[in-house]
Amino acid sequence: HQGVLPQVEHYARQHKWELQVLRCGRGLPSPAVALNEALDQGADVVIAAGGDGTLHHTAALLAHSGVPMAVLPLGTGNGIARHYGIPLQLQ
Repeated sequence: HQGVLPQVEHYARQHKWELQVLRCGRGLPSPAVALNEALDQGADVVIAAGGDGTLHHTAALLAHSGVPMAVLPLGTGNGIARHYGIPLQLQ
């Protein structure tokens, strides 16, 4: 999954998007802290990169915020992405 972030950063630069990467998880800020920081800074979109647990948790934290969530399926099963027809490979 290490090669995905540079691809996303490159895509954002090509489209002149401002991108801020907030990592969370073991030994890092909790997802709630990282997400609240992003929302406090005016995030327009949150990209959830991970598996079903990450997507579920991020969606729950974003509920009622009005901020859309983009999905990068990087889990082992990616059931949510498969269910919604989200491509599993970056183009």
